Amino acid sequence: MAWEDVQDIRAEPVRGSDGGFIPRVVVYAYLTGGRRKLLKHLDDKEYDVDREIAVPRAARAELRGTDTAPDVPAA
Repeated sequence: MAWEDVQDIRAEPVRGSDGGFIPRVVVYAYLTGGRRKLLKHLDDKEYDVDREIAVPRAARAELRGTDTAPDVPAA
């Protein structure tokens, strides 16, 4: 997936998980066109999810550049 296609990165609860073998929280990248992609192995079983998703969110902001910034008229 390309960074320009990533609209958001979110942690979401897993329905019905008791925290045994299945993680309680998983992370998805939300893409253009309404699709989402599971970010494998990024869950609450091994990681502090909030801290870990801060890294790809920061990378997304940096790598997407300023394409979402308002246009500034030329002087």
